[in-house]
Amino acid sequence: PCLLNPVTIAGFQRRHSDAHIMVNFGALADSYGETIDLALYRCIQEGITNAIRHGKATQVVIQLKEQIRRIMVTVTDNGMGLPKTIPQQKGMGLRIMQSRAGMIGGTLEVENCPSGGAKVVCSVSRKAIDKQKVKNRARETKE
Repeated sequence: PCLLNPVTIAGFQRRHSDAHIMVNFGALADSYGETIDLALYRCIQEGITNAIRHGKATQVVIQLKEQIRRIMVTVTDNGMGLPKTIPQQKGMGLRIMQSRAGMIGGTLEVENCPSGGAKVVCSVSRKAIDKQKVKNRARETKE
């Protein structure tokens, strides 16, 4: 079953009862392949955790939408935002998110919002999704 559905993602609300988590999903495919679904799910999970733990956010908005050329996950919060520079020994969550996005041929952008808080956008192109589906099919054929 696809990890990217409102019921599953809304389960984060139960784990983070100290913040209000809103989910806004557009029309989505049932799955984008196990690897991509899991990577996007983990980016959402880490985005929520960072917003609440480090940004002290009380509100987090998760948007997941499919566009003509890409799938985009956006996690926005009302917390303290990002520091001007992230210390080398910290920011492991952001580095892991960057790595996950790269593994699926995607990009990760992190920025402060003008009104406060932070915004994390993970974007995966259709081309990368199609490439991953071919890899998955090849792996299934070998098994």
